[in-house]
Amino acid sequence: MSRFVVLYTANTDMPDLDRTRAVAAHREYVRDASRRGTVISAGILDDGEESVAIIDCATKKLAERFASDDPAVRAGVLLARVRLLEPN
Repeated sequence: MSRFVVLYTANTDMPDLDRTRAVAAHREYVRDASRRGTVISAGILDDGEESVAIIDCATKKLAERFASDDPAVRAGVLLARVRLLEPN
């Protein structure tokens, strides 16, 4: 199992109403994945414009699927990048 960082960035072109619903669904998606042990940690970065989820996945492809299945990513409200977290 490898650790990956999903870096979420807001897509500011979306109307506020769409954004509110999608972000609520995103938070529930991350909470559910946390209960299942996939998400190790998640939160908003200090700039308030980006957030991260640190996840355990067998492959980068599965980590990318996790990111693309996020309701807010599917809705276009959040953009997601997946990076391998290299252990020290």
